[in-house]
Amino acid sequence: EQEEGRPLRASEVSRIFAQRAWAYMREHPGDVLRLWWRKTLLFWGPVEVGNNRNLEAVRLASPVLRALPLTFPWLLALALAGAWRLRDRREPDPQAGAAGPTAGSAREFLVLSAGCVAVYFASYLPYFVADRYRVAVLPFLFLPAGYGLAEAGRAWRAGARRRVVDYLLVVGACWLVLAPNYAGYHSRREVSFGRAVALRARGDLEGAYQQYQQALREDPGNPRVYINLSEILGQTGRTREAIQLLQRALEVAPAFAGHHTTYFNLGVSYAKLGEYEEALSWLERARALRPADADPVFELGYVWGLRNDFARAEQCYRRALELQPDHAKAWNALGTLQAQRNDYAAAADCFERAVRLGNLLTARVNLARVEA
Repeated sequence: EQEEGRPLRASEVSRIFAQRAWAYMREHPGDVLRLWWRKTLLFWGPVEVGNNRNLEAVRLASPVLRALPLTFPWLLALALAGAWRLRDRREPDPQAGAAGPTAGSAREFLVLSAGCVAVYFASYLPYFVADRYRVAVLPFLFLPAGYGLAEAGRAWRAGARRRVVDYLLVVGACWLVLAPNYAGYHSRREVSFGRAVALRARGDLEGAYQQYQQALREDPGNPRVYINLSEILGQTGRTREAIQLLQRALEVAPAFAGHHTTYFNLGVSYAKLGEYEEALSWLERARALRPADADPVFELGYVWGLRNDFARAEQCYRRALELQPDHAKAWNALGTLQAQRNDYAAAADCFERAVRLGNLLTARVNLARVEA
């Protein structure tokens, strides 16, 4: 809406993003194909890709889920082996009273099932990559998997041991092909990270610190671990160590899309140490990555204020409020500048806004002072 300069309906937003997506696909076909290939590996892979939770963490925390033997690779292997048995089904002998589907109907079932899965997968590929979106193919896998197991049981009871062995060999071969994690997606690495986030949210900084350390050992290439751990160190006064972790995050994942947070935290950390030139440099980088984010602009104003350049500080505070009118800290800081100029009416207005928007204790104290 900022780009268009007007409010947009949901249909208009959808159309704009669709146009951008098609334009990107036309301009970068190689990237699109590589992405589709990775999504294919994830869709048919052994590790569930969570939509809004870490499914591996849920499984590990549940004794029942941990004990369940049937994973997706096993189901897919059984389905392929069952389809193989169903495809090779011979016509039943009517005189012998044999029951079951005819060879023709079995092939029709396989073609229809495979067609449904193929159409669904083709519709999924450009849009989604999460575990719940492959649930729709599971019924088409359970049916041939169940047929294969039932057929193997009938063959065993009839004494056709060779057919059972062949079936089990096909299942095993399929599993060996399907079980490897070709996409390299490891949700288990997120378990310690998720626990650390939860502990920090509860205020247990020591427990969160220990879990982040475990997450670093499990996944040393994850920049989010370095960033979050640095924030805990910053909260506990270990600012120099926090800076080292942030620098490490930049080294291990220079292309990480979330480095605006890294830049921002570096700026805040250097400001705490009184190294204002470094602070301004990193905050400017953060602002360049997220021009619509008010926080880096506000922190720039704070640093300019520490350097006694109050004109630039005010410019930054006002710009932050243009980007985010409900930024309580910016209103409080702007009120402080107004109070320094003895413009107590304007200062009181700023402090009242800060109290109303964020209920800031410092704003309440400042408001009491200017009204005294």
